[in-house]
Amino acid sequence: MQITSTPDAQVSYGAVSWSPTIYDHLPLPNGRRVGETDSSTLYTLFDKLGVAAFHHRLGRTAAIECYAAHLRAVGNAGSDSAIQTYLKEHS
Repeated sequence: MQITSTPDAQVSYGAVSWSPTIYDHLPLPNGRRVGETDSSTLYTLFDKLGVAAFHHRLGRTAAIECYAAHLRAVGNAGSDSAIQTYLKEHS
């Protein structure tokens, strides 16, 4: 999965009461997307996931940016592991 921003995305999640972000398309462990989830639920999930640099004093957008960075780090770690496995198998 690409963890990239989608600044031109025209995704609607109904009548939400928060500003859209460029990461609204990112999936959450509960099966929903960032853009369709209220801040309180996001903050609880981010705490549970141990999102680096996240804390409850951050605004919604900054908190979501921390989550996007967290997902990138998870992806990079997985990629690094896959590369190491590949190199071991072919050495």
